[in-house]
Amino acid sequence: VLTSLGIGEAFVTALSEKGTPTPLVATMMRAPMSRMDVLTESEIEASIAKSKLAKKYNEVLDRESAYELLNKKIAEAQEVAAEQEAEKPTRKAKEEPSTTEVIGKSITKVVTSASFIRGAFGLLMKMFKR
Repeated sequence: VLTSLGIGEAFVTALSEKGTPTPLVATMMRAPMSRMDVLTESEIEASIAKSKLAKKYNEVLDRESAYELLNKKIAEAQEVAAEQEAEKPTRKAKEEPSTTEVIGKSITKVVTSASFIRGAFGLLMKMFKR
């Protein structure tokens, strides 16, 4: 069947509404009406001038990117945090106890623990003597 086609003829198929291929149909092809070459500057400018989209897309806009917006928000948040940190009252460093206080506390611990142990042993001894 392919060998029976002449110059400018081709078999074409399409998809039906259900997505299945339709039977092959012979059709005539025609040569492109344009050239396969690089456009010159004047042809490019003429094409742009005719375009309906040129008015909308020829204007250069420099909008802020998402990256720039996020960096701006982060910087603002850091400034607010720094201000809040500066407003917080600073805590006074805990004063270290003097030598006499340290000695007094340790003596108190020894005396109270010793008297507690004596009292506990005294009770135990009384209980066993009975």
